Amino acid sequence: MWEYFLTTMSLILGFVVLIKEIYFKDKIPKRMSYLIAILIIANTIPQYYLIYQNDLEKKYSLYSGILRGDEQINYPIIKMGEVRFVSNSPELIWNIIPNMDPIIIWLQDGKLMLSTIIRDKNGDVISKIDSNQWTINPNLIFDRNFDKTAIEVVDKQDRVIFQAILEDDGVSISFISYTSDGWVYAVGPVPGGAIIEKRDDINEIEYKIERIFMYPSKLHPGERKNN
Repeated sequence: MWEYFLTTMSLILGFVVLIKEIYFKDKIPKRMSYLIAILIIANTIPQYYLIYQNDLEKKYSLYSGILRGDEQINYPIIKMGEVRFVSNSPELIWNIIPNMDPIIIWLQDGKLMLSTIIRDKNGDVISKIDSNQWTINPNLIFDRNFDKTAIEVVDKQDRVIFQAILEDDGVSISFISYTSDGWVYAVGPVPGGAIIEKRDDINEIEYKIERIFMYPSKLHPGERKNN
């Protein structure tokens, strides 16, 4: 914040010197005034860019954040491709898969709120969303990317294992996660519907979740794929 303030003050000073020379003549030589103004402005603009880049790097080095959607809906919906799980009550608990942490969504002032947990084979938490606030264990993943309405996690085998997107008509969810009794499930959209694939090892999972972000996130922070 202070960096932006000081840089803005420098920029204002440059314009003040320039305006003063144009409208309020003084004893400073005209060429000198123009030179001072140009040097201040030319030095300030790159500083803005560097500060912005630094803030961006700090943001996308984080392994926690919050989803903030712009939707205004009347009831909670979980989306998996063309499939919709809808609740007429204020809360929807999706627990079709036994021995797995449920997906819970509800409305708060018309906004969708989401809570769920994705685990690895040992039961350790890879990713957790609690009331739209997400956290990721960096030791268990390869990369992740996000923006204000979506979070995506890529594991060390370079496959997407979790994806949550706040959309105008519901929460779109895809994931690959283990249950407490050792099974691994892949859940997500397929043409014309959705899939729930069950295996005893994650490397046997055939279903692949399509990425929505570009990687590595360090080079493409918050940048979604065009397709």
